[in-house]
Amino acid sequence: MKKISIFHVLGLVFLAMTFNACVEDPIDPGTGGLFTTPPELTIVDEAGFVAFDETVSPNTDFNVKITATQGDSPLNAFYLQEDGIEVPSERFLVDGQLSGANPKLVVDADKTGFTWELTIRAHETGTSNYRFIVEDEAGETSSMSLNISTDGGTPPLVEIGGSGSFPDVEPGALVSIPLTVGAGTFNLASITVLENGVPIDDFANRLFYDDLNNAFTSNPYPIPAEDINGLSRTIFIRAAADAGTNTYTIQLADDAGNISESSFDVMTGIAGTPTTLLEGVLFNAAGPAGTGGLDLDTGVGTGSSDALAEIKDQGIDQSQSLDQNWIKKISAINGSSMVFLSPGNNGLSENFTFSSVEVKEQIVDLFSAGITLNTDNDGNPESFFMEVGDTYIVQRDGTYYLFIVKQINETPDNNGDNYVFDIQF
Repeated sequence: MKKISIFHVLGLVFLAMTFNACVEDPIDPGTGGLFTTPPELTIVDEAGFVAFDETVSPNTDFNVKITATQGDSPLNAFYLQEDGIEVPSERFLVDGQLSGANPKLVVDADKTGFTWELTIRAHETGTSNYRFIVEDEAGETSSMSLNISTDGGTPPLVEIGGSGSFPDVEPGALVSIPLTVGAGTFNLASITVLENGVPIDDFANRLFYDDLNNAFTSNPYPIPAEDINGLSRTIFIRAAADAGTNTYTIQLADDAGNISESSFDVMTGIAGTPTTLLEGVLFNAAGPAGTGGLDLDTGVGTGSSDALAEIKDQGIDQSQSLDQNWIKKISAINGSSMVFLSPGNNGLSENFTFSSVEVKEQIVDLFSAGITLNTDNDGNPESFFMEVGDTYIVQRDGTYYLFIVKQINETPDNNGDNYVFDIQF
């Protein structure tokens, strides 16, 4: 029988201890590294929160409550994705506050675990997958997802009484609009009034809901609680101050973001003396003899120094070639004054058009909104470089002439260039 020495016994004990130590740190066969415990994320099933796949209204908010706990490493970040793409941070709140970023960093006490209430703005149409992801400092993640479908239902039905056209309204007058709206699937939320496609911004003086004592306080204007299921009211709109035809649109929106609308025209006139409308042609002053000036009373060309002319062309720049020598500017002459009209500037309405002028008195009023011009070498008011659509007013001996450049005809091989004007006075 072979004897076993004390050294053999100690060696066996050492091997056993080494083996046990290795068992405490098992190897992950996929990575070759040590196994780690990832974080855990769950969606809380609680009243008022979405916990399973669900259908909601388009562009409305839905709430999800999540709980996250750390594994072997502290929590580091939270991601919210829609169909694999990070949701813009402005589309969701965390505990009632804008998230500020996506991914959102996890800080302070939340690094060991947190419960957050998320408010998320749903997409418009279809079904989207919303994935909630928590990541720890070691890069380990845990996630859960929900499929959210949107259904807009039936939109509101909007009807405007009358013929849909309101002619011969004084500028600035109140127009009463009979309005009937039936709610669709969802409650009515707001009413918006647009003028020529743009929401009216001076609403406090121009829009009233069913009573002249009830001015709009905003536009869109919230539908009163008693009308959210449908309404039959009168909307009062103060017409535009300028003469012409304006299109008004009344839009009704519901809680799901559905919008229905109806439009109508309001034609405003102004008291006064109707204008005379005619066409005139002014030729290049270096062109045909006797046509470099224009008599705005008749639209007939005259000489550029003729006493009948209110305006003249400035001719050519002789240093330029024939196809480029036309100066393409005009001057007011024979004691005439001239201003340039620029919609939206110098007090002129941005909606001003040549065709909106109907009476002589309007032209007189418009002259004060004209932009003062520089003078030419003879001290006469000089136009800008002429372009189609440019509008000017000339005043001579108490008569005001409004004209717009309708055409500019250039002749590269001679000096027969000319402007075609529409003239009102």
